[in-house]
Amino acid sequence: MRLVLMILAAAFLLLAANLGAEELTAPANNLILEGELIDSNKVVVNASPEQCCTGIRGNADGDVSEIVNMNDYTYLVSYCFMDGSAPPCDEEGNADGDVNDDVNILDMIYLYSYLFGFPQGPAPPACP
Repeated sequence: MRLVLMILAAAFLLLAANLGAEELTAPANNLILEGELIDSNKVVVNASPEQCCTGIRGNADGDVSEIVNMNDYTYLVSYCFMDGSAPPCDEEGNADGDVNDDVNILDMIYLYSYLFGFPQGPAPPACP
């Protein structure tokens, strides 16, 4: 469902960017859609519900199971080092729970310690 929404939002934003719109918002289903035209072939879209973080932080890839696992770690590695997509929810990607909700290499290290550390690191903090 999220993927379909992202594709529809990207198409909508690409059309609007070609028509000269600078910023778009859509209140349907309490989603906030923002986009930026990078070039004629690529639109960056962020779609996030008003409160996207549930349970604990660390579900960086935004999967519906809400389980923090190796997929979340590799998602953060891709984001931090390989120009991968930003986490769909900044609060979930902010695994260490810093106050600015920044998603960075420290979150990647935190998840690594939690998932693979010996002894195991602490679990990510609860969502706000």
